[in-house]
Amino acid sequence: MKQLELEREKKIAEAAVKGKAWYSLGSKHDLKSELKLVSSELDGLTEKQLKIRTKIKRVKAIENGISSLKQKLMNVDRRKDYLHQSILKLRKISSDENACYYRYLSLLNTAEKLAEMKDVAAPEELSRTEVERFMSQWNTSKTFRDDHYEKRVLPSLDARKLSRDGRMRNCSEECL
Repeated sequence: MKQLELEREKKIAEAAVKGKAWYSLGSKHDLKSELKLVSSELDGLTEKQLKIRTKIKRVKAIENGISSLKQKLMNVDRRKDYLHQSILKLRKISSDENACYYRYLSLLNTAEKLAEMKDVAAPEELSRTEVERFMSQWNTSKTFRDDHYEKRVLPSLDARKLSRDGRMRNCSEECL
């Protein structure tokens, strides 16, 4: 609409420059046709403007959806990292706890090989070194004593229905 007004002023200015007298009102028929043309162009522009506004609203809704999905992705990534760290910790704990078992299996395999060779001195030497290693750990490390007693001795005593000091458990005593 502004463009049409600018065009009209431009035509008036051009007519004045050329020295022509311009009748600004024109005929009634011309004015009605001009008015219809301007109103139809205005209706077209209004429809375009409404379409553009609806598209802008859709784009904003999509952008909001994208930002919420990005936030959810960040939360999921944080959770995934936390769970990954937890899995690594659990694997380390598991491997630490299983290390004694595998050391025990290795010791048994070594003892069996020495027994097959019918060498009497070697199993005695192996037994003595293992007892010395265990006793040195027992005497120097309180955490080793607590860990060994709580995780290995107590479950064994409980499975055999014995009390903490190795005596037969009374009926009134609780499980370990």
